[in-house]
Amino acid sequence: MRTPRHSLRRRTSSLAGAVVLAAAGLGLSACSAVNPAVIQTPYQAAAGTNADIVDPASGASVHLRDFVLVGGEQGKPATLLGAVTTDSMAPVTVSLSVLDAQGQPVGTGTVTTSKGKLTSVGPEGTSIAVAQAPAGAGAVVQLHAATPVGGTTFSLPVVAAGGPFSPYAAK
Repeated sequence: MRTPRHSLRRRTSSLAGAVVLAAAGLGLSACSAVNPAVIQTPYQAAAGTNADIVDPASGASVHLRDFVLVGGEQGKPATLLGAVTTDSMAPVTVSLSVLDAQGQPVGTGTVTTSKGKLTSVGPEGTSIAVAQAPAGAGAVVQLHAATPVGGTTFSLPVVAAGGPFSPYAAK
């Protein structure tokens, strides 16, 4: 026959185990309170660069995604690659200009995109050729993008026309 003393020990150890589990659960959940989730921190997950143009009146945005200049050698032909989309209710025309070191356009073109559509810039979409790349592979050049409500200038990498970019080499 068991004595009340053994029963008390069993209850005490069960209670202690429950307290330890509760403390561990609180401690682990506290990590998420002070550390943001990884998916809440934006990052560039592509070879090219991104930018946005926001309409101050409506709040609608044009999103410029994964822009890169495929070339190789300075002064040789190059191809602009990227994609454009918008959350605007009306179609948006975007003017794109690759700039040289003095800020002068060396390759220009326009692309029109509409809500829910990803519009390619490059051989599969609107082609914007650059007759003479302003810099060689490994360098960074500027791209100016403008809509009727605003514009932005941002950096994009120049990559060699080899490896995964070989299908996009300027011809």
